[in-house]
Amino acid sequence: MFWQFMILSIICGVASSIQIGLNATLAKNISNDLWAAILALFIGAVGLAIYAVATQNLSVKWQSLVGLPLWMWTGGLLGAVFVAGSVIAAPRVGAVMFVGLVLVGQVVASLLLDHYGYLGFQQTPMSLSKILGVCLLIGGVILIKK
Repeated sequence: MFWQFMILSIICGVASSIQIGLNATLAKNISNDLWAAILALFIGAVGLAIYAVATQNLSVKWQSLVGLPLWMWTGGLLGAVFVAGSVIAAPRVGAVMFVGLVLVGQVVASLLLDHYGYLGFQQTPMSLSKILGVCLLIGGVILIKK
């Protein structure tokens, strides 16, 4: 089963790169980065709602929302930061540079989340090989820039 999640992760990476280009093209055509991001997120929300209804995935413990800490509500906001940031930055730095820099940010943040076991991730200590992997990724971004 683990390999299926690995394949899904690769599909998410492909979708993310395509999404970046589509959103940037939308922004160029409507001449507004922020509204392109808003439209992209709105269309995504509508698409997810349609999928939930079509698959009858409608069971939600709405009462559980009351009293949640404010930080638990920031996931959607961070998604909006990513979409808006990609619409603004990707056309200016290029797709491969943007994705490389995003990967550096993701891997560094993930390394810390795993190391400390934050946000429900299993605590997995940092290792020299993981730190070396991050350094190689940063080196790759530097090579892309040249």
